[in-house]
Amino acid sequence: MGPILVGFIVGNFGIRYVFIAFALIALIWAVVTMRYAIETKGQVLEELSP
Repeated sequence: MGPILVGFIVGNFGIRYVFIAFALIALIWAVVTMRYAIETKGQVLEELSP
């Protein structure tokens, strides 16, 4: 999926927009991770397993 998307963006908009798209996707996933990931600092594996 990634190479197809990169080819589409470069072909229609230019190489600069590939980096903008990557930055936006990384930002979205950073927000999702901060929102839904649990904090594991200082916990042992046995405490984390369901």
